Amino acid sequence: MSRCAAIQMASSPNISANLLEAEKLIAEAVKAGAKLVALPENFALMGDHELDKIKAKEVDGSGPIQNFLASVAKKYAVWVVGGTIPIAGNDSNKVRAACLIYNDLGEKLHAMIKFTYLTSVCPAVMMFTANLTPLNPALSHR
Repeated sequence: MSRCAAIQMASSPNISANLLEAEKLIAEAVKAGAKLVALPENFALMGDHELDKIKAKEVDGSGPIQNFLASVAKKYAVWVVGGTIPIAGNDSNKVRAACLIYNDLGEKLHAMIKFTYLTSVCPAVMMFTANLTPLNPALSHR
């Protein structure tokens, strides 16, 4: 029977420190038998301001956070679901929240972009709906 691990962590504005903590928790999960590890949303960066995400955004396919995900997946021979990370979009003043999936060889297999819509159910209640869209449609058919 295969095990999965859902990692919970308190991320900070310090990406390097967050990645070190994530690796420590991934190593513990693998030691406990996990074959798939899911990191939380914003695991690499919980900035003090929205601009922090813009400053830390990566181009799809390269950057320290994506390199980290590929590296730990390969190092620990585990599938990694990379919560969400800031990926550059068409507008330089915005980022896309991307959930990236790497196999146990460190290869990126899938990427989804999260769009959140705010809708009013009634004057006192607001509802959020998440819609996931492939970052690269070619990867969705692997």
